[in-house]
Amino acid sequence: MSAKEQAEKVGKYSFHYMALVKRLAKLEFEQWKHWASEILRQKEKISNDRAERWRKLFSTEWDDLPDEIKQMDYTWAFNVLDELEDDPITCLVMIGDFIFNQLGLDWAYTEDPEGRFVSDFIKLIEDSKTRLDKVRS
Repeated sequence: MSAKEQAEKVGKYSFHYMALVKRLAKLEFEQWKHWASEILRQKEKISNDRAERWRKLFSTEWDDLPDEIKQMDYTWAFNVLDELEDDPITCLVMIGDFIFNQLGLDWAYTEDPEGRFVSDFIKLIEDSKTRLDKVRS
């Protein structure tokens, strides 16, 4: 079941879930603008009407887009979430790694000389993986 189908099954989207979907949808739009501008810059063969529509969208803020355009971005955002939920433990590890890197730390170092935060975080990940494996089997 996809992320969108799961959310619909519950009957509502949580505020945090939809905030993440919207952020991802905005990012998808920014990626599309970059791709489309490269297509135009390289003078790929597209119709003049399409090129004009694209140029109008380049100067449009995501919040001001027509709903049908936003829906395409939401679809891609849900696709991203579907990919992430296939392996949530790996995603959690990557997020932890990102946070530690942003703090200028690595997994082997923490200001706590006993390394409790790091070891507790790793234990949480390992416990979650064990529980997830039990659920999946």
